[in-house]
Amino acid sequence: MATRMVDQKGLADFSWRAVAKAAGVSHGAPSRHFADKRVLLEGVAARGLVQLTDVCVQARRRFPDDPRAQLRAACRGYLNYALHHPGVIHLLAGGVLPWPAVGEELRAAGQAAFISLMEIIEQGQTTGVFRLDKIGQTPDPEAAINMSYAAWCTIHGLALFASGGPLRSLQDYPGRFDALVTSVLETLLLGMDTPT
Repeated sequence: MATRMVDQKGLADFSWRAVAKAAGVSHGAPSRHFADKRVLLEGVAARGLVQLTDVCVQARRRFPDDPRAQLRAACRGYLNYALHHPGVIHLLAGGVLPWPAVGEELRAAGQAAFISLMEIIEQGQTTGVFRLDKIGQTPDPEAAINMSYAAWCTIHGLALFASGGPLRSLQDYPGRFDALVTSVLETLLLGMDTPT
């Protein structure tokens, strides 16, 4: 219920009273399950991150021997989730929930989502598809972490723009939108590929 409200009405109109009304319960009922509105929103965000973790897990299962295809599928899955859950994606963008001082459930969900993405990149490094170093420099033990942040920030930014920002209108032109997504993903991969 809360996730649907965040997606349909956005964060500005999200309130205890609105949640209670939509659920058909008394105004005080939500407070019996959640300490406050922030805790409820953390639960919505954590649920979204669990679903995004599953997107990465499914991408790895679908393309077990192809890290590039895994990353493409994970990013497209993330974007598809964003288009169906724009409120949750905007909630995850920051500014509403006080990272890093959030509850353990949300923190753990965020770590799991990031690790599931990083496992794709680490597999790519292990198989020689993705580089182990900074461009033109010696091996960097944090390369997988940095590339994971680059991938997450890239697709999250595109998701924000497409789900409710300046690229929202492109959803009316699926061919153009798909071409844009393909171009962004190939540019991202180009920066991660092992130099030939």
